[in-house]
Amino acid sequence: MSDVIRKKLIFCANEQMETSHVLSSSSSGEVVATCEICGRILKFPAGIDRDTFGDLLVQQKADNEGQITVESIDAMLADLADPEE
Repeated sequence: MSDVIRKKLIFCANEQMETSHVLSSSSSGEVVATCEICGRILKFPAGIDRDTFGDLLVQQKADNEGQITVESIDAMLADLADPEE
């Protein structure tokens, strides 16, 4: 496997913006994209071509843009709770 680090800007559902993702492959040949900010991963089918990958990225962004993240829910609950003593 190459030592070259390959990156792609991909919409991160957690960060709610396009972030740099490191591209790698799983043991089964899937494309794994790991967000450099939050560490969350996306997996794409093995054997994917550039056009299909682009189409899946467009769909992934459409499906996740505006999504409420776990972190934002945690922040909301912390704000609503009584202060810790």
